[in-house]
Amino acid sequence: MQKFFICKKCGMCCKNNGIVIIYPEDVIKISEYLEIQTVYFLKKYCNQCFLKNAKSQLEIYYMHVGDKCAFLDENNLCKINCVKPIQCQYGPSQYFLSINSQENCVQYKEKNLIAKAEIDDSFFVKKLLKGYDILREI
Repeated sequence: MQKFFICKKCGMCCKNNGIVIIYPEDVIKISEYLEIQTVYFLKKYCNQCFLKNAKSQLEIYYMHVGDKCAFLDENNLCKINCVKPIQCQYGPSQYFLSINSQENCVQYKEKNLIAKAEIDDSFFVKKLLKGYDILREI
């Protein structure tokens, strides 16, 4: 019998030495919530890289989680839960780029767990590209 993924708030997906892609709408929401400028948020919490091809270049922001996400508190709860990044909203069951995020997850150690809903990768790509248009306007 298959079971649906239910978060147990163990914090393991936030302690996995991986990365969290920061979408432009994440930058805006988190900065507003923390009452800081977007530029300050990007400098303090994010790294950037560029994805290039022959015709274009896309700037990507990400947070390196390391041993523990900067926004994980001592009770394994997210300090910015109401505005947490898109990747965190959908992970670890549907979208996570972090190293061993599903393997570290207590729930995924059990067999036959499935995501609540399947989401096509294009959903995340479209959100990313749409968001960068928004961020350029700031």
